[in-house]
Amino acid sequence: MRVHRNEVDGNLKNWNRRMKDDSRSLKNKEDILNPEEHGRHFEALREQRIIELALEHWHNITCLNFVRDDSASGNRIVFTDVDGCASNVGKHPLGEEQLVSLAPECIRLGVIAHEVAHALGFWHEQSRPDRDQFVNVRWENIDKDSKGQFLKVNPDVLIKPSVTFEEDPDDVDNAGVPYDYGSIMHYRSKAFSRYDDLYTITTFVSDYQKTIGQRDQLSFNDIRLMNRIYCSNTCGRNLPCQRGGYTDPRKCDRCRCPDGFTGTYCEQVMPGYGAVCGGKVRVSTGWTRISSPGYPNEFKEGQECSWLLTAPPGYIVEFQFMGEFEMYCKVRHSLCMDYVEIRNSTDFANTGMRYCCYGTPQTRIRSATIDMVVLFRSFYRGGKGFEARARALPANGAWNKWTPWTPCTASCGSCGTRMRTRTCAYGACEGEPMETEVCNTQPCTGMCAQKTEETGECGGFLSLLRGIRCKQ
Repeated sequence: MRVHRNEVDGNLKNWNRRMKDDSRSLKNKEDILNPEEHGRHFEALREQRIIELALEHWHNITCLNFVRDDSASGNRIVFTDVDGCASNVGKHPLGEEQLVSLAPECIRLGVIAHEVAHALGFWHEQSRPDRDQFVNVRWENIDKDSKGQFLKVNPDVLIKPSVTFEEDPDDVDNAGVPYDYGSIMHYRSKAFSRYDDLYTITTFVSDYQKTIGQRDQLSFNDIRLMNRIYCSNTCGRNLPCQRGGYTDPRKCDRCRCPDGFTGTYCEQVMPGYGAVCGGKVRVSTGWTRISSPGYPNEFKEGQECSWLLTAPPGYIVEFQFMGEFEMYCKVRHSLCMDYVEIRNSTDFANTGMRYCCYGTPQTRIRSATIDMVVLFRSFYRGGKGFEARARALPANGAWNKWTPWTPCTASCGSCGTRMRTRTCAYGACEGEPMETEVCNTQPCTGMCAQKTEETGECGGFLSLLRGIRCKQ
């Protein structure tokens, strides 16, 4: 199977028609197949169709076209099942075929799209050279034979396009697309852990923890990166797209929009699906409430709502969950399946913080601009849902005075610390609400007045025991 940049549309239609023909010919052979052979043939056809759908998805959202050619040799993509879910990255340097392994447990649209992305030049998201600004790799929790999976790649080979043989540094970078916690290429929180309950990746902003590791769909930035690498010259002009959208290489007369937005130029908020909900909401200094459909009654599977919360000029949006909260998640993997997603940065194209599972999130979330996007997505199950409130705060807040320092915890020898706090009087305050410092630095006449201890990971044999922490 060869990957081309500019094949004519309709190849997948012919491919689908061929699939139907294969099904009919198989049906005519039913009398000469025993039941076991009959089942294997239909299972093979089912797996082939799922692979086709994954390729068709990449086709529909990029300028790439995939053409089936069983007689071809040399550089092409060949699907097999010899090595679990796996693929090398980018075009084979010697022009040989690129094997994409899909064992039976890998025949899922998201997994196939992930492996095809490897074949087209994508590394894992947490392998980016800038990953240490966003996640912490917990090396001590990784299975010893899998630590190589967490290495960072050289900045010059982050993206290795499949259409060129040479690794030109000008062509093999991240194309200016920022780190994406929601990328289909990101590992989940406990991937390759020594024990099931150990985290191998933690996000520096804790509210992104349940965002990483999804295999349901390509993120907007996954698609944007593929289009920047392969399709930058497909359309004759760039449209004035809003909200982080860009000219769609499949439909050059309109923009491809981030989740939550629609319209020719991404100028509209996406309407509710399966319910009347969402839209643009102007918030003031008083609280405005939003909720999942029917709250406090349960919402239905498949319902979606999108809100754009907008504060007046000179203000930002503050958002807070309240009441009962329930959205389906995979607790074992610390991963949201259904979720409420908050995009509060300056880039609405990037995946936001996803909230799910049980228990009301306690974080008060503030926007970086006058706008905040809230997405409610229920792909798998119905449930209680959420209720939240939002208001406008002055962008330039002011702190109250610091409280007096607390007494020092030791009398001499720099053995102690003291603390003071402050509260934000109004608006969004920059800086920290608490300070600590070492105190009573004069030398002691004897031993320290108070010995300080901390607890941390154990060493030696005790490091093998889960749930044990040692004094240091």
